[in-house]
Amino acid sequence: TGAGAPRASGQRSVDMAQAVHDPPVSVREKGDRIVVVFSVANVKQGSVKIDHEAPGTDAESLAIRFSAVSPSRNFEKHFCLPHAIVPGKVVTDIQSKALTLQALKVDASIAWGSAWLKAKAKGKAKKGAKGA
Repeated sequence: TGAGAPRASGQRSVDMAQAVHDPPVSVREKGDRIVVVFSVANVKQGSVKIDHEAPGTDAESLAIRFSAVSPSRNFEKHFCLPHAIVPGKVVTDIQSKALTLQALKVDASIAWGSAWLKAKAKGKAKKGAKGA
């Protein structure tokens, strides 16, 4: 048995767990839906996992995990939602250069904006950041 030889199962072994990356993300509102776009190419079909945590409470959040091929990477993003979404009404769409997630708002009359997306980044602005 030489180095790199396949194991009895026919698969190569992975000795180290892959690092989890923070994906580039943008958000917009589309009527009664929130649309979240992850600009990641080559998202692996069937790899998207969504956890809707504490639905119906003030601490409602989404955790999204997915992986990409070529290059092989794992991604994870957690969102603290400013308002409620309908449980079970989150859909995803995988395209060649992006993963799109759409969630149905409980109250379509409330404008969410996009400030909640960056809400966890508290403190001083990064050195050299331009003012808006």
